Amino acid sequence: MTKRCLITIYYAVISNYGRFATEIMLLKPLLTFLLLTYMATIAGAINNGILEEFALPEWEAREPLRPLRVAPGFFDWADEKPEMIDEGYSIGGRCLLDHLEQMLCDFRCAKYPAAGDLRRVMPTKHGIWKAHAPALRIYGWFCAPRRFVVVVVAGALEEETKKDKTMNSAKLDEVRSFIAENDLGKTVLRGDHRAIIQAKI
Repeated sequence: MTKRCLITIYYAVISNYGRFATEIMLLKPLLTFLLLTYMATIAGAINNGILEEFALPEWEAREPLRPLRVAPGFFDWADEKPEMIDEGYSIGGRCLLDHLEQMLCDFRCAKYPAAGDLRRVMPTKHGIWKAHAPALRIYGWFCAPRRFVVVVVAGALEEETKKDKTMNSAKLDEVRSFIAENDLGKTVLRGDHRAIIQAKI
């Protein structure tokens, strides 16, 4: 049985936790192995400079609950966009770069990140997601079951996605190309919000 088949079974099971509690316990060793495989692949990408760990800014008082991995090109995109620090694009007295940094901090530190700000990019079979920050769109994928561990690859201004209806598809292709070029396909977590976010207790 392939890893893809096993992961598919896993998602079917966690979607019906109450009915399959015994099966979940039996699958736990296997799921742990798969998770370690994901993390080993991500660790290799970090060691090779393909991905970077997002370091929390000094002003963030919360303790990190999970890692956040970012493609270096994403930071280049943010640095090269003049709108990110343009006061004319500010929202609530904060520039777009501030809003972006806040979202990335929440990815690492929020106990229950806002699921309403997340959308799967069509077609959903590729496992690519976009996050909605104020006036921004962030694209990437999740790589750990129920732990909200995200890899951020690309970004766009909200107004760009409204003016260019092909923008989301272009960003989907950008993320997929990044995954393929760096042999990270095994780290892509498929499923809906229930697969990536731990249920509230």
